[in-house]
Amino acid sequence: MTDSPDEREALRHAMRDRALESAGRDREKPRRHPVPRAVAAMLALSIVSLVLLGFNAFLTALRRVLDIEAADPAPAPTEPVPVYVVEEPMPAAPDEPARPLP
Repeated sequence: MTDSPDEREALRHAMRDRALESAGRDREKPRRHPVPRAVAAMLALSIVSLVLLGFNAFLTALRRVLDIEAADPAPAPTEPVPVYVVEEPMPAAPDEPARPLP
């Protein structure tokens, strides 16, 4: 196929024009619909509020438990608690003499 220079030039111009149109369309941001964005925002806000309400309920319950423990302390021991335990000597077998503790 032999193309004339005018046809080649026209083809180049057509390709260049298409490339410029394509580049212009790529620069334009597509128009987004507001309804899906509003629904997504409401869903995100509801999830965050549920998490915050759960955390608030946890802290409230924890505070109540700590208040109950502070208002009703453990009773004081009535007898002293030994610092160390004194072991009793083990009874010896009938054929062995009793061994003293070390």
